[in-house]
Amino acid sequence: MPGSGSSRKATHKKARRSGPQERIGEDAVPGQDVAGGRVVHLEIRHLLTDYAGIRAADPSAEEKLLASIAKHGQKVPILVARAGRGRRQVLDGFRRLRVLCQLDRETVAAVEWPGDVADGLVEARRLRGASRSGPLEEGWLIELLVDVHGLSLSAIGLRLGKTTSWVSRRLGIVRQLPDRVRDKVLAGILSGYVAAKCAVPLARAKGALVGPFCDSVIANALSTRQAEVVYQSLIRTVDPEIQKDILERPQRVLEPVGAAAKPGDSRQQSVAVAERVERWCRHTASVHGLVNQLLVTGASEDALEQLAVLWKEYHELARGTLRQLDNLARLATASPAGSEDSLPATEGPDVHA
Repeated sequence: MPGSGSSRKATHKKARRSGPQERIGEDAVPGQDVAGGRVVHLEIRHLLTDYAGIRAADPSAEEKLLASIAKHGQKVPILVARAGRGRRQVLDGFRRLRVLCQLDRETVAAVEWPGDVADGLVEARRLRGASRSGPLEEGWLIELLVDVHGLSLSAIGLRLGKTTSWVSRRLGIVRQLPDRVRDKVLAGILSGYVAAKCAVPLARAKGALVGPFCDSVIANALSTRQAEVVYQSLIRTVDPEIQKDILERPQRVLEPVGAAAKPGDSRQQSVAVAERVERWCRHTASVHGLVNQLLVTGASEDALEQLAVLWKEYHELARGTLRQLDNLARLATASPAGSEDSLPATEGPDVHA
């Protein structure tokens, strides 16, 4: 892979990335007009890849592209711009370039962008399709245009056909993302959707949890929907021990609530309920101690107001659960041991829960 120049921010140099699935069914021959330029063959070793840091990797798509180029050759040229001293800067096509390097190819078909580099980067995004870039890649492009090319947010908005407010929000997304999480997205091991929809807001609300959350999503191979459920559970939880338990065993919060029991599942469900009650009792004791400490040492009005809001939110749910546990206790003492058939149906969830 060609070397990188010195003008880029360090965050853009950390990983080599590529964009959405490349088109592989169109012929590109040297000398043919493509995207306003003529296709030429360039030596890969002379190319600069300073802007590879605005594209997220997709290992599965890259494998397909590798197989296609190995069989049929390169079909779509990359986009480059002149960088001085006879060298060219790659603006788009980083995945194709990586694949060609893996295949030990020495040249690449390319189209030279005739204008400003910043405009070339924007044009590459337009050709790919804005909807395929995603909010993170759009944010990375905006960050590069601001930090490397010195463009204002309003100037970037004009180039992208967006409002200054939209540009600012996209920039905010990527700048709130911790570097370790960003690296995982760049490497293609963490979904960009999960990063944008879960990791970024979690970083705002509970920054210490965002790294362990992403590690848990990766280690447990959670789907985007499952990652959202775990994220919501972390946001609603204030006890650090419960948060730790959620991250270590996310399946506990992913189990379907109220799902119809299958034959033979009653004993397994009873064990699961017992384990959850045990954990609840343990954490309730911990919360009780923390509340006592707050009452003794004092707390800020903001902290007390937050606690009051959370308690109002969970109060009725806790009351309903306690009533159900009381019913279970009465049924257990009134029924002979082992006579499951004599137990009446337990009442459903409390209407206020």
